[in-house]
Amino acid sequence: MKPPAGNRRGFFVANNRSAMAIVPFPRKRRRLSIRYYLCTEATPVRIPLRLYRDLVSGKIAIAKFAGTVQRIAEILITFGPGEARQIKIRATAAHFDKEGRMDLSHAAEAAALAIEGTKPKRVGRNILDIAKTLQFRKLKSETAWRIRPAMAKAMRDDIEGRLKLPTLRLKSR
Repeated sequence: MKPPAGNRRGFFVANNRSAMAIVPFPRKRRRLSIRYYLCTEATPVRIPLRLYRDLVSGKIAIAKFAGTVQRIAEILITFGPGEARQIKIRATAAHFDKEGRMDLSHAAEAAALAIEGTKPKRVGRNILDIAKTLQFRKLKSETAWRIRPAMAKAMRDDIEGRLKLPTLRLKSR
């Protein structure tokens, strides 16, 4: 039911059995933004979102990254009502194959381990299968890293406009 013309604050509905006032409550809008940074030894380098999407989809390859694991910071920015914002930084790792394309098999393997669980499974009376536990530990040791406080500060300053970090650009042929 729509309000009568000109009455934006709310309206009154009555029928034979009941009457009620309908007042719309304003919703607090929240906006989300995501950014990616390649974390090098010297400084973080911003990865444009379109470039990151193309890397994940396999459309492009970066020969310089072939056969390597690159440290990537994933930053989720939540804009609340007004100018309040919340910034969450998460350290991830991107595996690249021999051609320089992002290899998502490691992410799929981690997801499968999370679903199946990593606790040892009993296969006999005195026998435990610890293959999943060892696989998880190996995967974690290959990709686990911490973002240094100075690097996190530089990324926050870049987001808030106090600093301009370099951006990863690919040369087109």
